[in-house]
Amino acid sequence: DGGSGTFTFTDTDITNVTGVAAIEINGGTSNINFQADSSATKTAGAAQSLINVTNGHNGTMTYAGTGNATIDDGLQFNDADGTYNFTGTVTLNGGDAGIDILNGSSGTFTFADTTITSPTGTALNVDASFANVNFQTNSSITQTANNAIAVNVNDHSVGTVDVDGTVTATNGTGLQFNDADGIYRFDGTTVLNGGDAGVDILAASAGTFTFTDTTITNPTGVAFNIDASSANVNFETASSITQTANVATAVNINDHTAGALVFDGDVTATTGLGMQFNNADGSYDFDGTNSLTGGTAGIDILGGSNGAFVFAATTNIGGR
Repeated sequence: DGGSGTFTFTDTDITNVTGVAAIEINGGTSNINFQADSSATKTAGAAQSLINVTNGHNGTMTYAGTGNATIDDGLQFNDADGTYNFTGTVTLNGGDAGIDILNGSSGTFTFADTTITSPTGTALNVDASFANVNFQTNSSITQTANNAIAVNVNDHSVGTVDVDGTVTATNGTGLQFNDADGIYRFDGTTVLNGGDAGVDILAASAGTFTFTDTTITNPTGVAFNIDASSANVNFETASSITQTANVATAVNINDHTAGALVFDGDVTATTGLGMQFNNADGSYDFDGTNSLTGGTAGIDILGGSNGAFVFAATTNIGGR
């Protein structure tokens, strides 16, 4: 607790300890090197985290070993202010094993080869923190078994969350942002296809959001939703929204006081209301192919909207 030394662990294996996390760092400025021939495993025994960092730790942790958790809550960072590099293979597959970065954490977190599969709670959770997170190309999030969020960012006033790995959700609510004021990039392949899995940007979020290759298909609720926020959004060419199965809105913009939305991806709706704008005062460019051809799908600009709206010549409204 509260140490300031440098600790190196070579050929160290920690398996199913009880009563504490496999690796526990409580405050201090210690530097930890957990080398490639070492491992931490939590698959049985009393429920505890695989790794738990708390109480304002401000050193560097380099985790090059393997990690495996099939129970409890995986990697926990609570007021963690240091640098955390997970370069080894980490597998979180069972229980609520995910990643939680909480309670004033202002550190920098890198996950090079981390797989999170169907936790009972949120897979990647950044809450009440200022963290920078890099979830790299070889990492992935999958939510197919539980009605839970794939990625949640709440009360994040500054910082960058960069998800280059794949995100797949066929259940739950997909990507959720509440009071998210940083920079958020989803540059990997993101597939939201089932349950209410979509994108929600809510509660005074003023950040900048980029979705490079995000496909949203037939959620039970709104596919892409901005409410009471001033976010800037780039929904790029390889991205798309499709609503053909549920009576739900494809794009909903409500109380958007400022900000620019650039949709270069396609929007297709054969059911639901299509695109809805209510008190939308930003700028909105829909430059992809917009096909609103069924049900009551169309474009409604309502509620004192004072924004600038551009819809490409490839926009087809045939549902009304």
